[in-house]
Amino acid sequence: MPADTFKPSSPKRSYNDAYGNEWRWNSNQNEWDVRIENGDGKMDYFAKGKGHAEISPEGRVTRK
Repeated sequence: MPADTFKPSSPKRSYNDAYGNEWRWNSNQNEWDVRIENGDGKMDYFAKGKGHAEISPEGRVTRK
């Protein structure tokens, strides 16, 4: 998850983690939309092969 210091309201509305996954805050649904890049496969479970998952602010997967 992005660091607590990351503010999605700043001009840059997305966060790229160390694995190349892009995290965007969806204020309408109060969750992170995560675009999962092909790579080492560590987040493949969360994407279920679709390359995308939604993650709650607490870190739970809400949709795959």
